[in-house]
Amino acid sequence: MKENFFPGTCVSPDGRFLVGIHDPSFRVELLRKNDFIDTLGILEDGTPVSNSVNFPHNSVEELSADLVYEIPNPFPFRGTTYINSAWADRSAGRPETISLPPPPAVSMREVLKQWENRSDGASSKKWPPDSFEKSALRRSSDLSESYEDFISLLPRPMLLALAECSTDSHELVTMAKRCCTFQYQGTHLCGLQFKRNRTGNAVPDISDHDLFDIIANNRHLPDEYKRVMVLKPGIQGNSEITGEWQVHASEMESGTRKSLSSTNGDDACCHNGERSTVEGDQTGKSHIFEYLRRNSYIPWGHFAANTADDTVRYKVNDLSLQDMTGMRQLYYQRTYLRLWNALHGKEGHDGDRLSHLLNHGLSVHGIEEGGENLEKRGHCPTGNRHKNGTKKNDQIHLVPPLKREGGGLALDTLERLRCNILACLGDAACPSLRFNGGLWGWNFGFGYAQSGYRLHASHQQIHQQYAMVPAEVDLVPFQSGRGGENRGAVDGNFETLDVVNASDRERMPSYACGDMVARFIRDYRSSTGQGFFECYRRAIRNNQRMDGNNSLPASLIVHEDAQVMLFVPKAQTSQWELQLMAIKNCGNILEADVDMRASLDRGILMALQILEKMGARMVTSIEFAKRFDSTDRDQHLIYSFLPKLPHSPGAFSEAQLRWINGHYPEDFASACRAQLCHLSIK
Repeated sequence: MKENFFPGTCVSPDGRFLVGIHDPSFRVELLRKNDFIDTLGILEDGTPVSNSVNFPHNSVEELSADLVYEIPNPFPFRGTTYINSAWADRSAGRPETISLPPPPAVSMREVLKQWENRSDGASSKKWPPDSFEKSALRRSSDLSESYEDFISLLPRPMLLALAECSTDSHELVTMAKRCCTFQYQGTHLCGLQFKRNRTGNAVPDISDHDLFDIIANNRHLPDEYKRVMVLKPGIQGNSEITGEWQVHASEMESGTRKSLSSTNGDDACCHNGERSTVEGDQTGKSHIFEYLRRNSYIPWGHFAANTADDTVRYKVNDLSLQDMTGMRQLYYQRTYLRLWNALHGKEGHDGDRLSHLLNHGLSVHGIEEGGENLEKRGHCPTGNRHKNGTKKNDQIHLVPPLKREGGGLALDTLERLRCNILACLGDAACPSLRFNGGLWGWNFGFGYAQSGYRLHASHQQIHQQYAMVPAEVDLVPFQSGRGGENRGAVDGNFETLDVVNASDRERMPSYACGDMVARFIRDYRSSTGQGFFECYRRAIRNNQRMDGNNSLPASLIVHEDAQVMLFVPKAQTSQWELQLMAIKNCGNILEADVDMRASLDRGILMALQILEKMGARMVTSIEFAKRFDSTDRDQHLIYSFLPKLPHSPGAFSEAQLRWINGHYPEDFASACRAQLCHLSIK
């Protein structure tokens, strides 16, 4: 007999959300002997304010404390959310109150000017003053040595704070010159002063790295200084550029897409022919670099898709849909190519295999030109059904050589490559994948406190990171010595050659966050007889407000198309969390066809632009995906967008996966929908 409830999740098998309610009342005995009555201050009329209420004479009795709602996360491994009704009621039906104020204009030079004017008898309490934007003091020619001396005398915590919050571009340049030396050709800024480090390598001569990082990540720093400090290829180290996406303004206007420096006239520039509006860069171009991080905190290295030095993107609302398409295209391309290489016995030799693909084409099991039958996993044409839900024809069709201009794969070529991988995985003779998982994430927004705590991200320039995850990891042979003693030579980009007794090594599964989803939905089906994601979608569509106020909006959905749904989770783990879920059966990017990838790219950008419009300045985005060789048809691809809010840094509650919230999720969804008309993508 299947149960109608699965412990730890708010999603019931009958497609509704389960929400608990605490109605506290209690009595507390006094275990105190002494009273310490004191005066705290006085009111305007002279009445003293006492602390006597803090020292009751009898037991404390609370008959009706605030109602608190308890909502288990849909995914039990993410904990439980608690909503205090008294807090949430204040914003119920008032979505405009769910926002953060924009950062204020800050200029120490203007403060000093105002102070100097007041010392001369003038007085102004208005801030920022009318003269702020036009002030002669903002012109670099007016920077005086006395002001530079003043900056040099600031205590370091104050200097760091000013570098973080200043909106005065010339002030930021003045501070930048305190921590590094700029090189000029005449009046043209061309680079930094370098020096030799202890190993003899040339590195930028930076005297205060924290100050340098804070200034370089302040969006009010002039773009030419951003470029030489952190954006030029090579300025942050020797990471190789392994991929590129570039679209020029003329191509965007004509509705063509340039894939990795290659023009494919069949591809639309933007979804539905729209041209995205870019607030920051008025050139209208899109340019992305893919960097390889060899020695990474992610084992086996990772890639980073960075907006390039000639395409400054320090705000999400400066990011065009074309930019997002390019960043994600690099992710899709790199992942597909590595999977194809692995299936064809050339893992770690991207260059050799790419050359072969370009010159000779690829063998595709069961894929015919034209692809009329779109019925297999990932919507690729197939023949007779094999494992993983795919089909296979007896014939092997040869796809023409892959299209490439300028180094990358054209969009139609990328889709053929994807379909070939799925067909290979559907073959009973398919080799097992050593790297069968994906990893993608995006840390948007830089923050640094004057106390020395870094608050978020490595740099403000928009970048996304991705890698592949192995199925298993070797166990350290403690009985025979330290792990890693018998290392092989590095082969290509990533692979390490097995040297000794590879078949005898003990292994354990390697971690990927999507595995937690896979385990949970497997247990959910076993216990309830239902597929979790089908129940989750029904619960979202059938949602009801927990406060019982039927006169207010009850929808959690922010945006939806035929492929994806952007929504507010019933139990938010960040107070402003959004999620993007594939509606169709798509568990990872390998199963995402052209339409699904376009919807994912658009939905991710939409989520981040909404959050930034509401005032979020630091957002972590993660992907929960199933393994590429998984045969589970229940798991759907899902993204989580997690803003950091100023007064919610995370403490002991969050360490226990107890998430405290001050609004109802339906009101947050209303606040998000109200921003849709203000986005650069519609």
